[in-house]
Amino acid sequence: MSSGNYGRVVQRARLTHELQELRWSRNETQEAAARALRWSVSKLIRVERGWVGLSQADLEYLLKHYGVTDEKEVSRLVQIAEEARGSAWWDQYKVPDKDFMTYVGYEAGATSIRMTDGYLVPGPLQTEDYMRTLTRTYKPVGGLEAMVGLRKGRQRELRARRPEQVYVLDEAVLRRRVGDADTMAAQLQNLVELSARPEITILIIRFDAGPHYGMKGPFALLSFDPATGLDDILYLESARRGDLVETVGQNRLSQDEDAEPTEADDVAEARDGFDNMVKIALGREASREFIDHIARGMG
Repeated sequence: MSSGNYGRVVQRARLTHELQELRWSRNETQEAAARALRWSVSKLIRVERGWVGLSQADLEYLLKHYGVTDEKEVSRLVQIAEEARGSAWWDQYKVPDKDFMTYVGYEAGATSIRMTDGYLVPGPLQTEDYMRTLTRTYKPVGGLEAMVGLRKGRQRELRARRPEQVYVLDEAVLRRRVGDADTMAAQLQNLVELSARPEITILIIRFDAGPHYGMKGPFALLSFDPATGLDDILYLESARRGDLVETVGQNRLSQDEDAEPTEADDVAEARDGFDNMVKIALGREASREFIDHIARGMG
């Protein structure tokens, strides 16, 4: 199986997932593996959680303990580890929200993005004027230009990679004015234009559809190439900070004493909630017409 270059964050998660699977295949606890390696348990935990980098020497030592001796397999995992240590386009932006920056890294390697918001146009769909007005209102700790630059970088990457994207928005997103009338009209027209792209689906839940799961708050779900072995990632967004819910190894972490296997349930709930929102939203073409209708009446 080829390593594939999915970006630093995805490769790091992929490596930690594979290392966990190797240990579990031997029915070893973290304590037993650490003792055999003459490592501290805390070091192994940090390695398996992706909290520390793993040198090639340590990786090869770990693989030898797990009985991985095939040269091609060792070379594949070493390549993944090298890519997990690599640089990324978002490194230039010094934004202090660690979870959001990690999310950006996952997004850069995702094959599918599902996102919902009941209040505002999601970042990947924002015009620069809308983006600047909104970001200025939030007074970001990292600075206006850093956050705007990061968001524009995300848009460039998504336009270039073209992963599947589905956005479900409440009607309130279209009617809540951000900036002046020209800024908002341009933003709505941008949604109309983006929704014509084959990889982008924008669906609207009208007010008369009643309450829906998205009213709990904005969130994004990322899915990945099956070759990575990664489960979906959930990101819960707010004006102040984000909360990243990673599920790497959650189906097996209960074997370890420090496990908190609740994250997978959170992701499954969000996935079901999103699917239910799609069911009550206007269809793709009807949503585009509805957005265009509101844009034309903006004044």
